Formats: sequence, structure tokens, C-alpha cells
Amino acid sequence: MARKPQRDGDHHAAIYAHPETRRDHSRRARIEVSFDDQALLGALFGEFDANLVQIENRLGVYIAARGDRVSIEGTEDDVSRARDVLIKLHEKLLAGEAMDAGAIDALIVMADQPMLDGIVTGDVKGPPVMIRTRKKTITPRSAMQGDYMRQLASRDIIFALGPAGTGKTYLAVAQAVSQLITGSVARLILSRPAVEAGEKL
Repeated sequence: MARKPQRDGDHHAAIYAHPETRRDHSRRARIEVSFDDQALLGALFGEFDANLVQIENRLGVYIAARGDRVSIEGTEDDVSRARDVLIKLHEKLLAGEAMDAGAIDALIVMADQPMLDGIVTGDVKGPPVMIRTRKKTITPRSAMQGDYMRQLASRDIIFALGPAGTGKTYLAVAQAVSQLITGSVARLILSRPAVEAGEKL
């Protein structure tokens, strides 16, 4: 029998551990995740389950959706990462955020790092860093993002390299908008794709 669903913090998803789940990270594992808000399932799974396929291909797991439940099979580490990505994706959709393939890739990349309330718990040096605009307050999702945000606040020119969807352009534009609001700069000149990021801030 499946275990009684356990709530993980404020997540709106119930996690069911399948009896076949093993502790050896090299062994096969299977879990089920149940989502309460069925109205978001279409956006969560993607058109023709495109989001699930993307997670499958990136993490090497098998995902099957049945109603409001998602079954994930693979190695224990990969299954755990896929579950975390789905739960985080669901949270962002609940918050009204638009999630595309690049944003999902970013969630997959960041699933490797230990997180607490959206901020990495280890290897974060210095005081908390954030960027404020009129629409939102932005905090780092990883130690690398935290370092990047500090550099944006203290340097005139920054060169950033990394996978698509990890926030490089978004954070740079957010910092520029914040400086415009505070009067640190008098005017911004944006080019695509920075224009699209600026419209969201």
C-alpha cells in the first residue's frame, strides 16, 4: 500500500512513496506526486505533456500522468530531482508566473543545489542580497546567482556565461530597473531580449 500523503511545507502537492522506492541511490525508484489544483495541470504538464517530456529527457526518468497524479521512475537521485522540479514548477504556476522551456531548464539546473525558501543553504557568503523593483523583490535562487547579483550592484561591466534560462538577462535588467528607480542612473537603453525582461519588472 502507498503511504499516507505527506505535506512538504506549504507545497500544494502530496507525495506518495511507492513500495519499490529504495534507499540505494544507484537502484531504481518510483514515487507518485499528487497535485491539488487540477486547474493548473494543463500548464504544469505542458501541451501534449511537453513539460514532462522535457524533464524526462533532461533527467533520464520516466514520467506518467494519470489524472492529478504523476508517477516518476528512475534512479533514486533522478527521481528526487524530477519531483523537486515538478513541485517547484507547480509553486511558480500557483504564483502566476509564466513558465517556458527555458524556465523549466533553469529549475532542472538548480535542482542540484540544496535550497531553503528559494535561497541556497550552503556556500552563500556575505549578507542576504536582493533586488527591488516596483513590481517585485527578487532574491537569488543559488549561490552563483547571489554572487552575480552582488557583482551587478558593484561593477560597471559584467560578463555572464551559463545555460539558457538561469536568470542572467533577467537579473541584469532587474538591477538596472532598481537603479533607475533609486536614481542611481538617469536612463536605460535596452535591446532584445532585455526588453522582454524589462516589461515583466
